[in-house]
Amino acid sequence: MCDIRATGAMLYAMISGQPPLTPEAGWAGMLTAHGDLRLDAYTEFVRMLGGVRPVALTELFQANPGWPVDGLKELSAEARSPRRPMSVR
Repeated sequence: MCDIRATGAMLYAMISGQPPLTPEAGWAGMLTAHGDLRLDAYTEFVRMLGGVRPVALTELFQANPGWPVDGLKELSAEARSPRRPMSVR
């Protein structure tokens, strides 16, 4: 399970340009002005890792103009049915 989570986290970071849970950590006040995790927020962030789902990429890109939201729809788990696998181009 760890390999799958790590792969998902790497893909999320590659696509969005930031690690998963960065917006959530920012909203919770866990980040410094430079976007780094505050040392005193480490334990709280580890708890967040176990119970918070990252913002969906489609939501993240809709809030940040300039991203091809339509191109991301196929990557969305909610957009795919169990019978329709993601196409490879």
